[in-house]
Amino acid sequence: MTMLNVTIIILQMLLHTPVETPKIADFSFSITPGEETRVIVRPRISSANPAIISIPQRKRKCFFTTERKLRYYRTYTQRNCILECEANFTQQLCDCVQNYMPKSSKTPICSKRDEQCAKHARRAMEVKLYDEDLTSPLNITEVPSCNCWPGCSEINYRIELSQNKLLPTFQTNKRFMKKDMNYFTENMAVVHLFFVDSQFTKYVKSELFGFIEFLSSTGGLLGLFMGFSFLSFMEILYFSTMRLWCRLYNRRELPRPNVLQAHPLDDHKKIVYPFTN
Repeated sequence: MTMLNVTIIILQMLLHTPVETPKIADFSFSITPGEETRVIVRPRISSANPAIISIPQRKRKCFFTTERKLRYYRTYTQRNCILECEANFTQQLCDCVQNYMPKSSKTPICSKRDEQCAKHARRAMEVKLYDEDLTSPLNITEVPSCNCWPGCSEINYRIELSQNKLLPTFQTNKRFMKKDMNYFTENMAVVHLFFVDSQFTKYVKSELFGFIEFLSSTGGLLGLFMGFSFLSFMEILYFSTMRLWCRLYNRRELPRPNVLQAHPLDDHKKIVYPFTN
């Protein structure tokens, strides 16, 4: 009886910023042996105007680095925050953490017997992250709210993949070829990384309508549709307040006219009209 020893190799790749812990199981993509993979990388750079720090966090939906501190990471990012929150919840529930999670020197790593508990903790955290109002179906009553909004300044990478089979006509250095070309095309994986754009667009978060923008927009609309101006506003204010008050005050200060009483003449007296015959 012939025994066959089959080895399956799974290659995975993940593009991430240096300040983030790579979570290969969730965010990576597969590299298949015997295929040529082309990866087009497009960075996405986002930052924020420092002036929006005065806006409440629930309105701007992002954290500055000085506003949100993490225990295991020096730099705040949304993925670091989620992974740290998941590690704290797993440690609280199972008294251990997964091998890819951040931890202190005294925290043990979950073994095979803790795998089921760690899986329940992970599923409960994922349900909580997608819908905070949804009750956990895993009989876990207290799932913490991570409060992990995106960072106001972050760098992310978007990728586009295309794959095709390695052909015998593929040109490569002979030092990478252990046997023949057929073995190379069936067992080797070739990856090409491309930055298509030499310049990248930077997205800046800023206040859309401040007080000055609101005032100028309102004045422009009123001037366009009503012929309204600042001088017209002052005239309306003057005629509705100062002018009215002045008229009432002047009417109160005017001297009252003398009233003359006319008495009827006696009947027996003769009225003499001048210039009469």
